[in-house]
Amino acid sequence: MGLAFAAKAQNNAIGVRLSGGNQWYCGEISYQRSLGAPHRFEADLGYRVDDYFDIGFLFLTGVYQLHFDISAAKNLGWYFGFGPRLEIFNYDGHSYNHPINFAGAVGVVGQVGMDYHFNAIPLQLALDFRPCLYLVPTTVFRWADFGLSIRYKF
Repeated sequence: MGLAFAAKAQNNAIGVRLSGGNQWYCGEISYQRSLGAPHRFEADLGYRVDDYFDIGFLFLTGVYQLHFDISAAKNLGWYFGFGPRLEIFNYDGHSYNHPINFAGAVGVVGQVGMDYHFNAIPLQLALDFRPCLYLVPTTVFRWADFGLSIRYKF
């Protein structure tokens, strides 16, 4: 009975998403919830460090996704989606010529990626691209966000 229960499709996954760029790196705690095929929701709580500007970003991202299997490749799928991002960041005085400050930003992300689900173990690997259009306090587009996610399915 335990094997039959474990073989049932898992609706949740939790793990990490790691990404980086030219002068920044990021780590996120990532959670996914199936909303019934092909719908899925992903929530990520992360921290990004920008070495060039000496800025630390704490952010929350929510992405509504549509997920589809690739019929030619067993256990491989692709997905796309969009959702909001909320950020709080701090920056030190030598970057902006004033004392340590905190500020916030609101944006919209898009996401497209591929994931692989292992048969023998409840593990998911994913590679994705997640650009963000920040709308508040100013309009800025950040396109270079490629990530690797490793999640435990339950």
